[in-house]
Amino acid sequence: MTVIEIDFRNVKSLSDFEDIISTSLKFPYYYGRNINAFWDCLTDILDDTMVNIFNYDSIDKVTRDHIAFYILLMFEYQEKTNRQFRIHLYFGNDLPEHK
Repeated sequence: MTVIEIDFRNVKSLSDFEDIISTSLKFPYYYGRNINAFWDCLTDILDDTMVNIFNYDSIDKVTRDHIAFYILLMFEYQEKTNRQFRIHLYFGNDLPEHK
């Protein structure tokens, strides 16, 4: 299983989110930085993968509202793959034991 850990502490804009998510998930260079391109690249992840997103609550409300649909799509893909792709959101001090 591939475990990907992403810290949202420095995400201040949708552009920051796009940068960190595309790098962390190893999207191709031609990733279009929009919701449709996100889904296309996300659904190309076929390996057993767990994505842990830390400090989700550190993002300001406006930015969080902008990226909420992206996060929802990640949960949708989790269900579509029968949890072969998994996502976990962590808020504040709610960290897994190994962190």
